[in-house]
Amino acid sequence: MVSLYLMDDDVIVIENFKDEPVAVSLETDFSMQPKVVLVLPKTESVQSTFTENRLEFKEIPPRTLVTISY
Repeated sequence: MVSLYLMDDDVIVIENFKDEPVAVSLETDFSMQPKVVLVLPKTESVQSTFTENRLEFKEIPPRTLVTISY
């Protein structure tokens, strides 16, 4: 299972509960300037590509939470 949390006016949290990596893509109707601000556990990293209205993560590791500010 992968969860998406919309927090405040400019924060997105994606959480991978699976035991294997996942690819995630999210498109919006508005433009944004996203940046990854937190990855937990801190020992993990994410591969991401951002455009004006699209977030794409090639791989979110197992049991990992990613916070994006936009």
